[in-house]
Formats: sequence, structure tokens, C-alpha cells
Amino acid sequence: MAVIKQEDLGVPFTDAARDEGRRLLEAGDVQLMEGSGDESWEARIRFFRRHQNVWIERDAVGAVTHECSCPYLENEGSGCAHLWALLLAVEQEEREAGFGDDGPPPIAPLYVVERHRKHLKLGIWWEGDDETPRLRPLPADGDHLSRVTDTADVAVLAALESVGGGRRNLLDGGGFMEPIGPWSLPPEQRPAVMLAAAATGRLRLASEDGAPTALSLDEGARFDLVIGFAPDMDAQRLKLAGWIVRGGERHALHDCDAIAADRAPVAVVDGRVCPVEAHGAEEWLFLLATDRVFPVAVDETAEVLARLADAGPLPRIALDQDAPPLPLECSAPIARGRITRQHAALALDVSFAYGPIELPPESGQQLMLDIDHGVQRQRDLAREAQVSRTLDDTDGLTVDDGVHGRWFVDPAHLDEVVAELLDMGLEVTAEDRRFRTGATPSVAMKSGIDWFEVDGTVAFGDGGEVPLTRLVEAWRKNKRFVELDDGSKGLVPLAWLEKIGGVLGLGQDVDGRVRFHRAQGALLEPLESEAGIKAPQELATFLGHLKDLADPAPYAPPPGFRGELRPYQEIGVGWMRALATAALGGCLADDMGLGKTVQALAFLLSLETDPIAKTAGPVLVVAPRSLIWNWESETSRFVPGRKLRVHHGPRRVREAAEIGANDWVITTYGTLQRDVDLLGNIEWSVVMLDEAQAIKNPRSKNAAAVRSLGAPVRVALTGTPVENHARDLWSLMAFLDPEMLGTERRFLQRAASAADSAHRALLARTIAPLVLRRTKEQVAPELPPRIEQTVLVTLSDEQQELYEQLREAGARALSAGDLDDGRARMNILEVLLRLRQVACHPGLVDPARAASGKVDLLLDELAQVTGSGHKALVFSQFVKLLDLVAPRLDADGITYARLDGKTSDRQGVVRRFQEDDDCSVMLVSLKAGGHGLNLTAADYVFLLDPWWNPAVEAQAIDRAHRIGRTRKVIACRLVARGTVEERILELQRDKRALADALIGDTRGPLADLTVDDLAMLLR
Repeated sequence: MAVIKQEDLGVPFTDAARDEGRRLLEAGDVQLMEGSGDESWEARIRFFRRHQNVWIERDAVGAVTHECSCPYLENEGSGCAHLWALLLAVEQEEREAGFGDDGPPPIAPLYVVERHRKHLKLGIWWEGDDETPRLRPLPADGDHLSRVTDTADVAVLAALESVGGGRRNLLDGGGFMEPIGPWSLPPEQRPAVMLAAAATGRLRLASEDGAPTALSLDEGARFDLVIGFAPDMDAQRLKLAGWIVRGGERHALHDCDAIAADRAPVAVVDGRVCPVEAHGAEEWLFLLATDRVFPVAVDETAEVLARLADAGPLPRIALDQDAPPLPLECSAPIARGRITRQHAALALDVSFAYGPIELPPESGQQLMLDIDHGVQRQRDLAREAQVSRTLDDTDGLTVDDGVHGRWFVDPAHLDEVVAELLDMGLEVTAEDRRFRTGATPSVAMKSGIDWFEVDGTVAFGDGGEVPLTRLVEAWRKNKRFVELDDGSKGLVPLAWLEKIGGVLGLGQDVDGRVRFHRAQGALLEPLESEAGIKAPQELATFLGHLKDLADPAPYAPPPGFRGELRPYQEIGVGWMRALATAALGGCLADDMGLGKTVQALAFLLSLETDPIAKTAGPVLVVAPRSLIWNWESETSRFVPGRKLRVHHGPRRVREAAEIGANDWVITTYGTLQRDVDLLGNIEWSVVMLDEAQAIKNPRSKNAAAVRSLGAPVRVALTGTPVENHARDLWSLMAFLDPEMLGTERRFLQRAASAADSAHRALLARTIAPLVLRRTKEQVAPELPPRIEQTVLVTLSDEQQELYEQLREAGARALSAGDLDDGRARMNILEVLLRLRQVACHPGLVDPARAASGKVDLLLDELAQVTGSGHKALVFSQFVKLLDLVAPRLDADGITYARLDGKTSDRQGVVRRFQEDDDCSVMLVSLKAGGHGLNLTAADYVFLLDPWWNPAVEAQAIDRAHRIGRTRKVIACRLVARGTVEERILELQRDKRALADALIGDTRGPLADLTVDDLAMLLR
């Protein structure tokens, strides 16, 4: 059946009813009810604030009936607008059904913009789906809007979302709350809608006296909004005028067909929609687009521009209508921070300076007029925002939510905050005091006979120059600023000094220059590589010598040397020769038992067979008296052609006159003290110290005596260059390479800081080439193992009773005394000594007491050791304890030898123990037997009492564990359980860490034995 037609209804329709019915349909007010179609149609029609229901029905024989809820047909005798609207809706539905599966064609709307004074209105039109298309407003219903599918048109609809009361989701069949236009576009919507509509190619500008003008989108660069002065009818006056300018193209604002001004304004000119850059001054587009005149006297233009700049944002400026705009100066701003006291708080206010113009962050200006320089300065908003974000994240600053561009400063971190601001590039003042950053340091390096020198300054602008030494001193004291000549403060160049400040801090201040001893040259290499300070050629030569020391070439035994050197010993000889070549002193710090004496003899002989410059002359060896015999023996064994002249005994002064240029002389430390004037006046070629820890106290007579000796080559032999204190190392280096470590006080201040890891690293770098240390594990893996064990011994009842009495008395004295008082300290040491003696044997304190758990255990162990054919060494620092052990050995029938400070024939005692099979035990005092003895016949070493210094114990064990051994050594440390001896073991661990930190491969704390350490032992 065909769709229902007008003639089927049998009623006429007036033109007014037809027009109103079409309007209702196009307005989207007609809603076909579900089930309409075929022979029955029903609609609900919105009519003003009411709804009308209308229906049409055709029966089986084709008769048509209709009805509407309105009274129009009954009153007028003709069809109503609602019935006509239903007819049109049925026709439209039938027509759209004819589109097939593809549905109705998409709609390409036409956009028409109308000018109404300061307002712009937009209407959206379409041609409809009639067979005879004609322009009509686009219906606002979802059916029509969903057919707007072109992306450019969708962009227009999106720009209109907030216009006309809002927009529903098109996918849900919705539309706009009001018919589509013409709408009055709000100012903030105009540019976006105009640009989007122009992009479709279907934007028109309505005209009052003709057809609409087609508008296209100008896709070139943005036009600049420019204001300036134009001639007025009065020759004595000018007037403010505005233009949009792009290159050579210029249009007066009052000639533009339309202007849409917001953050991204557009102007309509010559049929184009042109984007305009107004630099935040969009209001000028409207002010100067009218015929209103703003007169200006010819001689007041500069004053007017200045007032305008103060009043608010300005666009580009042209001083004359025919002149180009003033050039733009685009440069990064200088951020300025002013710290002032605001009531009880410190506040940081930030501004940004562009040349002579300074703006707060909240200023709306994007371009600033700089008349004096004939430019406009462009604001860098991205940089300003970056500064603000960085300040937000800066420790010690808190954002003030009430004032834009202000942060509160934590007074406790004021210096750190100011330094951070300067590092960020801000100019900072605090309570009217200027803070400055310095220029790149200007530094040079030069050399002298035995020194290198670094000289430089840092310029702080009007604050003057600061010498390098002042900056290093400030950095060393953790100060962030130095006082400048003009009263301002200069920021210490922390990042630069972090690289080299530690190095410069080891030099000496000489009239504002930093001077280094030649031996400190190893420190200076980073100055060029990390700080770009050009080094003199002399430093390069010196560093070449250090490379030879770091990787010494082995030196084979020279002619006349009897015996073989192990590979590591040949390297030791080569290293000492490299020292002599570089005219440096060094320490051979091999483990005890690795043959330091043999290496020294080979080195001395090589200087005769293969001379090095400045090494001609006699040689002096200084050693403990107990080692004189050992040196004589080793010399006759390995250098049989060479006699060692001994400077010792009553005839030494007379025989000193006979010392020849090629003589090797050996003397003791005690003799050197007495003959320091005599021996100090001899020009030695080499001075060598054996057991050089004898000079560990820099204030001792030993240390003073050896420092008075002159020689181009100085060598120290010791297995323990650091025993108790970093002072040991300083004293040793003060002999080997004077001034290398600076003053004792300054060196110890640095060494005492456990946190100064950078200084420890520099110290290690300085010392490393001058200390050659090899352990037995490194160079003698074939040496049988040394097994150390600690055996805890239970005190006898008698011992325990006496020990507790002494401990409680010491604890009472401790709680009552002042630990910083020297007398209290001595009292504590005295109590500790007594406690240690009781832990070994109560008879050391009270001769009437005889029971000792430790001595009983020792005798049991010795019985087993000697019974199985082994020999043992028994060490104690208490000679009286050895006196108590000796009769027990006699009682058990154990044959023993004894070596202590009263032993005169040391050589004979050692030979007896080494060669006599019946002599199975040697009692040795730590002081007498700790150096230079080869007691390799012993397989067991017993330490009766632990000592504060672990190096002393290690020396004792190494009397047996030496090169040439074929059997393992078992060292047994007897420690009384629950006594001060257990606490001593804890302190020993710290001393080992000290040695490793200074000369070993690991770093550890530099701690001295303090009063607190001693007090801990009593608790």
C-alpha cells in the first residue's frame, strides 16, 4: 500500500498550517510513536509547552480516518499544523527507507556568521532531502546531527558544545537544547568556532545588502597585532591605530570584516579567516577596530607608550604606521630572588628581569616595551614556569598559597637554600645583602726545584676576586659562602672544588698560592684531567717516574750477590731503584718473613754495580740493637765481599773518622740519638731504617734523630707501617719525604674524620707509589698455612675473686671521675693493667696467689706439643709471667731457652733453639723478640696475653712463619673468658682496619684508642 497522501485525508490545509507543520518537523518536535507504519501512523508533537497527539488510520477497504487532540479541525474546518507535521514525518520516513541499507546521505552544513555590533552570531543551514532542495535551518535532533560525519564539521559541533545550553551525546540520539542558530557566540568561543567552520570550506559571512561572502581559512603564518601612531586630521596630533601585519601585508583593524578576539583571536579580511597573534593583548583588537579616535600629541608619544606599558599587556608596537614593528628581543630572563622577613617568617619573592625590565610572575604582559633600546622584549613563560616548578621541589622552601611567586624559607636551611638558588642561576639578595656566583676559576700551575704550585682566583664581579686558598679553606670547613670586598657574599664553587678541593687542601698556603712538595705530585694529575689546569712539563716527567714505581721492572741480582731472589724480591729491588731514580723516599712494607733485608742488600749492591745519579757515598742502616747481628750475618751470607761497619760501642766515635765513601755503616737508634751531630754531618747516599716503626712517634728522639740525616735516597723497612695511630704513618713519611703529608696537626685532623672518605682516597693515592706492600698470600702461596686460633680459658676461683674485686673498684673510680682528666685516665690504665695481669696469673698482682687457669692450660698444651716432637714459642709482654712459667717447665722436665731484655747473647740463644733438638720451648718477651728473629724451628706459637696493638702479635707469630718454612704454623692465643682480654680483641679489629685504610687495599675507620675505649673495658 502506498504511503498516506494529503488527498487521502479529505481535508484542506492552509499555507499557515503547512508552514507551521514543517517548522515543527524541522525543529525536531515530531516524534513518531512505536508501531507506526503500513496502515496506521501516530505521533506525539511538542507545541510550545504542551504536547498534541495525532493519528491517521486506513482500514481494509482503503477508507482513511484521522484525529488530533487539538480543536483546530473542529473549529476551522481545515487540517491543523499537527496533522500536516505527521504527514511530512511519514513522507520523510518513507523517503529515508528508500535509501536502503546505507541510510540517508551525510549532511554537509553551511555555516553563516552574522555581525551584530560587537557580537557575532552563527547559524547552521542545510539543503534538506526534498526533491527540490532549499536552504533551511538544520534540525537539532539526533537523527540529523548524526548525519554530520565529516571530521571538519564534527570539529565545529565540538566547538559549539557550550553554546545554546549544552549538547547531548549524539550517539544516544540527542541534540542541542535549542535549535541550531543563529546563536550569539560568546567571546571565548568565537575564534575556535570561526576557525573550525572555515576549515570546512562552507563558512559564509552574512551581508546586509547582498549575498553572503564565502570565507576560507588562511593557512599561512599568524598575523601580528600591531598598534602605533597614525596621522590625524590635526597636524599637531597623532592617533592610536591598530593593524594586523604579516611580512609586507598590512590591514587596518577598522577595515577588517569581523574580529573574534580571545586567547587565539582571528580576523576576517578579504574573504579569509586569519589567525592573529596578539601576545596576550587581545582587548586592543576591539579598542582600535572602531572609528573611535584616541588622539596623542606629537611630542608625547614616548610618554603615552610608557603609560600604556604600565597599564597592561601590549601587542607589537610600531612607532609609525609605515614603519615595521619594533624588533623582538628573545632572551632567557634573569630570575631574581629576594629574601625578606615577613612577620615571623622568611619569605622568598621571585621576579624575572628582561634587560632593564623586571616583572613579577603574575604579570599578564607577554611583550615588554624597552624604548631606550628600541626593542620589545618577549617573555619566556616556559622558563619562568620551569623556575617555579624547581622552587616547588627545593628542600627548605614551601609554597605560599596566598601570594603568587612567593615561597617561605626554612631559617634552619637558609644557607643551603641560597646556594641552591644561585646554582639554579637566580640573583639572590637576603635582607638587602647581595649573593654572587663566581666566574670560571682562573688557575695556573708551575714548578720549582722541589715543588709544584697552583695559583688562581675566582672573580665575583663587583665583589672582587678571591684567591684559591680562601675558597679551599671555606670548602674544607663546609662553608657555602665567602665574604667579598663590597660586603656581598660569594658562593663557594662547590662542584668544582669537589673535584680538586681535596687535593688542594693537602698543599700549603704560600701567599695565597697552594704549594705541593715534589713527592705529592701523584695528587696533581686530576687537576689537569678533571679541572683543566694545564700542568708543567716537570709534572709530566715526575708522573712518569710514578708509573715506574706503580709497575716496577724486576731487577736481577747484581754481580757479587750470592743467592737467588724470588720474582717478587727482584721487583722489590727494581722498585727501590725506581725510588732512587725519582729521588723519592719509600717504604718496603712486605709482610714479615718475606725477606726485606735480602732485598735491601741486593738494592745497595746494585747501586755500586749499576750506579744511579746522586747515589755515590756511604750508606747508613739504622736498626734496633737486637738486629745488628742479623744484618752482619745476612750481609756476609749474601754479599760476602762487603763488610758492614758497625757504628756502636765505646770505640765508635774514633772509628767514625774512618768511614769511607763506599762504606756500609749500621748503627742503632739509641746510638744515633747520642751521635746525631756526628752522623748528621756525613753526606750519606742512602739512609735505610730497619723496623722503621721505631720512629712511629714523631716527637720521639728516634724520629727527631733520623729526620736530621741527609740523603738523596731514603728507604724504610717495616712490616707494620701503621700500628696504633695514623700518626705512625705521618712520622714515617716525614722522614722519607718531608712535607709530603703537610703538618702533623692538619694531617691528623683529616685522618681522625671517619666520614672523610674522599681524603682517605687522596691519601692512599699519594702514598700508594711510595709504599710497596706484599703479603705472604700474594707472593708466597707455597708457604704452608698459618693457623690462628683463640682459646678461651676459665679463670680459677682464686683468679675470679681477685679479678672481680679489682673490676668493681675500677668501675667505682670511673663513675666518680672525669674521663677527660689526665689523672683519671691514668687511673683507668692502671686498673686495666692490673686486670690484665690477674687474667694471666694472680701472682703478678699478689705473689701469695699461685693458681692460674691460663698457665695450667699452657703447661698441658706444651706437654702435648713437645711430647710429639714439636717446638713452641711462648710470648708474653709480662716478663714476670715468664718467670712464673719457667719453674713449671723445669718441674715438667721441658728444656727451654729464654729471650728477654736481659739476654746478652741473643745469637747464641736463637742458635740453640733452632739447632738443639732437646730445646723444645723458647720463652720470649714481646718487646725483645718481636723484631728480626728467624725462629722457624717452632711449629707452635702461644700468646699468653693479648696486646692493644695487633701488629705486635702478628710480628710475634711471624718469627716462625717465614720464607723457607715447610710445615704449617699453629698460633694459639690464650684469652681469659669474660675479662678485659676479650674486649681487647675488639679493639684489635679497629687497629687492623686502620692499617688497611692507609696502606692496604681496603678502607676502614681511622680511630685512636680513646678514653671511651678504655672505659668500655671496665663495663
